[in-house]
Amino acid sequence: MDRIHLKDCGKNYHNSWLFRNVNLEMDLTVGNSYGILGDNGSGKSTFLLMLAGQIGPTEGFINYSNQGKDLMVSDLHNYYSHSSPAMELPEELSLVDWFRFQNKIKPFYKTYETIRVFETQVYNYHFSTRF
Repeated sequence: MDRIHLKDCGKNYHNSWLFRNVNLEMDLTVGNSYGILGDNGSGKSTFLLMLAGQIGPTEGFINYSNQGKDLMVSDLHNYYSHSSPAMELPEELSLVDWFRFQNKIKPFYKTYETIRVFETQVYNYHFSTRF
C-alpha cells in the first residue's frame, strides 16, 4: 500500500468522541514499521482498526491507494493485518494452519504463499506520531 488519506475523520464510541477532525496523509513503505502513541483508552486500537478497514469512521472518510490506484475497503485484507495482545490463536491450530484457515475464509492476494511468511526476514524502522 502506498498511501492512506484521512479527511475529517472521527470516531464516536459510547456517546464519547475518541478523536475528531483527523486529517492525515500517510505514505507507507513495505518493510517499515509505524507507531501510534497515546494514553490508555485514548483510541489507538480503534484508530488502527479503522486504518485496517475493520471498522469505519463515524464521520469523515478514508481513501486507500496502492501504487497510485484506489483500493476498496473490501480488498484491504490483501494488504493489511492487525494484531494485538488481546488476540489469541486457537490452541488446536499451528500458526501455519491458522493462516491457511484465514485464507479459506478471506483469500489473500493471488501470489501469496502462506509458508513464505515464515521465511521472510523482517526489518523494523520506527516512525512515531502523536495524535
